[in-house]
Amino acid sequence: MTPEETALLASIGVTLYWNYAQLALICTMYGFYLLLAFVALVLLLKSGIPSTRPRQYLLIITLLTLGINTWGYIISVGIELVRTKYVFAPLAAGLRAQIDLANAKAEPWSRMSIWASNLNLLIGDATVIWRAWAIYTGHRVTQWILVALMAFNGAMLIITSACDVAALSDSQQTAVLAISVTSIWTSLVTNLVATIFIGVKLWQVFSLPPMTGGLFTQPMTGDLFTQLIL
Repeated sequence: MTPEETALLASIGVTLYWNYAQLALICTMYGFYLLLAFVALVLLLKSGIPSTRPRQYLLIITLLTLGINTWGYIISVGIELVRTKYVFAPLAAGLRAQIDLANAKAEPWSRMSIWASNLNLLIGDATVIWRAWAIYTGHRVTQWILVALMAFNGAMLIITSACDVAALSDSQQTAVLAISVTSIWTSLVTNLVATIFIGVKLWQVFSLPPMTGGLFTQPMTGDLFTQLIL
């Protein structure tokens, strides 16, 4: 083994060490997440899902999030197993060729990982927008603003996912980074605007007397409002 291959092998060892340390953390966090998800599902089911539409939506969102997070967890494990399998598979071309083969085999998993993370973010943003939209029943302008904001945010997340996937086998890293940063800010603004709308409604419901016009033409009952926010 040449000195270059020795250094390369040491580099592989260090990389695998940190990758598996990260994977151990992911497994631990996923275990905690499963516990919390099952507790949430049990509480939703005990409260009577068919009786209220908002709780039906919450059940669907919880199941979707659970499915996507499980998909992401499987992908994280799959990437490391595939890389480890092929990086140590002997090839006549040498260690560098084994690394290239391992990365090539793991690339489909990396593409799925990008979509899984962005879909999870999309569902989270949509949930916040839905809560804000639901408590502004009767005020179409506010609802359309929220819908338009979410549509733009969703489009940016989809474009970012497609660009990130393309960047795995392309060299347009600068352009992709700019799109990714824009997508992050779009998601942040979406959550901020929706949270402000919810906060204003919360303050109006519990602090002010009923209004006769403007954004708050229809009062929101405390039980329904609490159910939507918490």
